[in-house]
Amino acid sequence: MALYVPLILAVLAIIIFISKVTLSEKKHAQVVEELKSKLAQGKIEDGNLPAANLKSTAIYAPADGKLMTMSEVIDENGKTFPGKGFAIDPSSGQIFATFDGKIKFTFGTKHAFEIVTENGLQVIVHVGLGTVNLRGEGFESYYDDGQIVKKGELLLESDRDLALKNGYKDTIVIFYTQPGRVEKMSKISAGKVVEHGQKVVEVKFK
Repeated sequence: MALYVPLILAVLAIIIFISKVTLSEKKHAQVVEELKSKLAQGKIEDGNLPAANLKSTAIYAPADGKLMTMSEVIDENGKTFPGKGFAIDPSSGQIFATFDGKIKFTFGTKHAFEIVTENGLQVIVHVGLGTVNLRGEGFESYYDDGQIVKKGELLLESDRDLALKNGYKDTIVIFYTQPGRVEKMSKISAGKVVEHGQKVVEVKFK
């Protein structure tokens, strides 16, 4: 008894710990995904939108790969990715700055960050679908939040093989966190192969 009782209690403690950690990780991933959806749908944007004097900015490819429209982006739950923007089916794991701007914040899971243009357009670069569950594993960033960056500057590297091995997609999605401000976007050439730094779309916004 002196041997088996402590052993049984230790095993029970390990089982309880593992189950709590698993639940915690699932909850964390769920919260992050909910935040992503709210940002993409403009549910967190400032209700006091600027006056309707339109500004324009170009967005450049953050990675090498094939262009996709948002309607082609299906997440791990079989749902279309929400919001306005475009996506890239990448051919490498390097992610570069989409324009001159400032890094506003990074998700704790490292798979997404927001970058703001010099004239105020807010964009999130979201690397992979379902990759929130990796909890930052396989991502290496080369910037700090609040840093000013230049178009074409290397910001992030992702392990595409790790994502694919775990059953996730490596699709890179670029979407606007204040879609209500976006008045017009030039047409995305779906299927076109681009290199990072190549112009993808012109956006007019208020």
